[in-house]
Amino acid sequence: MTPAPRILMIRHTRVCDSLKGLCYGATDVALSKDADTEMDAVCQALTSKLPADIELTVVHSGLSRAARLAEKISNTFKTREPAVDPRIQEMNFGEWELKSWQGIFLSVGHRMSDMIHKPETYAPPGGETAHAVRDRVLAWYNDATAKTPPGVLTIAVSHGGPIAALRGTLAEQSAMEWPKLIPAYGEIIDPTP
Repeated sequence: MTPAPRILMIRHTRVCDSLKGLCYGATDVALSKDADTEMDAVCQALTSKLPADIELTVVHSGLSRAARLAEKISNTFKTREPAVDPRIQEMNFGEWELKSWQGIFLSVGHRMSDMIHKPETYAPPGGETAHAVRDRVLAWYNDATAKTPPGVLTIAVSHGGPIAALRGTLAEQSAMEWPKLIPAYGEIIDPTP
């Protein structure tokens, strides 16, 4: 029998349409106009997936797009106020933040791919490496796993990059595989392989 997960991760719901094609990483940006409906759908999916009497703890990255969903989940399941842990925040892209991906490519070309080909050393100017993201989200995961009492489920509302980095790391995959592990907006993930 497969043990029940002790940690579930959820990617925040969709961001506003004006951000399509932009690198927004660690910038605090607004959610789409359909955010309330999308958050209701996530809570409904959790309600149908989890036992009614399960004890939950909820955590989010501190960015408002994650905080709103965490608060909605907390209210739905009547848990304590969600905790904030910046270790599950999206990658900081430094000077690339709020610039178009096309413009970034025109500026740096194929060096962009060094984020996954040289994840230990390559960072956007003023940003962080993919392995720095991996290290902080893995530290959070190890802490959460160690500190979550048996029978309690931690729900972490996070972002595509950290979730993919954690999933890939736990599955012993290289950073080149991580982009395929980015969940859809609002997707509920058990990060263990």
